[in-house]
Amino acid sequence: MKNPEIVIETFNADDLYDISAFELLLSQSSSQTSEYITKTLVDLKAIGVLIPKPESIALYLIEHPDMIDVLPIVYEMAKSKIKGKFQLSLELYSDPEINYQYLVFNARRKIYSPTFLKVIKEIREEYSSKLANKSGRILITTDFLKLV
Repeated sequence: MKNPEIVIETFNADDLYDISAFELLLSQSSSQTSEYITKTLVDLKAIGVLIPKPESIALYLIEHPDMIDVLPIVYEMAKSKIKGKFQLSLELYSDPEINYQYLVFNARRKIYSPTFLKVIKEIREEYSSKLANKSGRILITTDFLKLV
C-alpha cells in the first residue's frame, strides 16, 4: 500500500490574527452562501440588531442556509408590531440536554408592558408559516433584560 503524501503547513503566529473565526467559518460554505450570510448579518447589525456571537450564528446559517431569508422577515415583523423603543439580540440557543440548536431573537425594552408577551406571541404566529419546510428554527422571545 502506498503511503499518502503528508503535507505540513506552517503558520506564522502573526498570520493567525489576520484570520477571524468568522471568516474561517464562512470559508466552509460556498462563496455565494458565505457572501449572503455576511451581508445579512452586516445589514441586521447596521439596523441595530445586536449579534453577540456572529460566529455561532454564521455556523448555524451554514448548516441551515434556508434560514437566512427568515431573519430580516422576523426583524421587520417585530419592528411593525413592537411599539416604542426596543432592541433585538440575535443569538443561538443550544439545548443543554440534547443536540439541538435554534436561532433566537431576544426582544428587549427599557420598560416592559403587561401586553409585551402577547405581542411577541403575535409575531411568532405571523412568521410561523415562513418556517414551513425549513431546515432550522427561529424563536422570538424576551429575556427581560434592559436595553443595552
